[in-house]
Amino acid sequence: TSLLQIILMLSLPAVARGHASCTTNEMTTSDKYMSTSIRIGHACGYDGGTGTTKVVITFPQFDDWAITSIRGGMMWNWNYSYTTRNIESLGYTSHGSAVSTAVDTITFIADKPMTDELYADFPIKFKLADTSGSFPLSVGDKLYIPTMQHCTNNTFRDWANETDTEGAYMPYITVVDDDSDDDGDDDDTSSERKSAAAVLMGACALALSTVVLMTLVWLVLAVQDLKLQIGTVPTADLNNKL
Repeated sequence: TSLLQIILMLSLPAVARGHASCTTNEMTTSDKYMSTSIRIGHACGYDGGTGTTKVVITFPQFDDWAITSIRGGMMWNWNYSYTTRNIESLGYTSHGSAVSTAVDTITFIADKPMTDELYADFPIKFKLADTSGSFPLSVGDKLYIPTMQHCTNNTFRDWANETDTEGAYMPYITVVDDDSDDDGDDDDTSSERKSAAAVLMGACALALSTVVLMTLVWLVLAVQDLKLQIGTVPTADLNNKL
């Protein structure tokens, strides 16, 4: 499927005050493994009387590849469950064994509703690769992540149907250029950075050596000055003091 549509749905009240977003919203074609979070920035009610009770994140289906190795992160005050779907027909393998299922949804269920004064980042990790192990997307593609937010007043919001001047309030990840493939430019840049780092370390070492040397010189001069002071005291005075 060339058209990437992973629709984000968030259950919020009748009028939008904000939108959900991916805390890390870029990846390159060499990443394959992606870690990000869906940020829910407010509760469902405008009067502060409602709270978020459940967040369901749905991973999209494609005809010839699948999002695999999906994990949800542990969160305080939230329990975790998931559902799966069958992907056996796609022919995925892992460590020599056939992969027959992939996570379909991850659900975070609150022990205590999240009120409007709070926000939360719901962590997810997944792998983007076709059956040959190649990255299945192209630079410029946007991967939208479907999410539903459930509230104490039994409402939800479908953010796919909530639009702003730029399109929609939907979290997404954009595939960007992999800088490491820019005709070796990064190798030159890396060498320059290493050279600069070496110069800086050398300068720091020189400065430290100078400080140590000056400290030693000061100590030697201080000891000599002390000896001179002791040598100028008359013997009689020394005897009287003793």
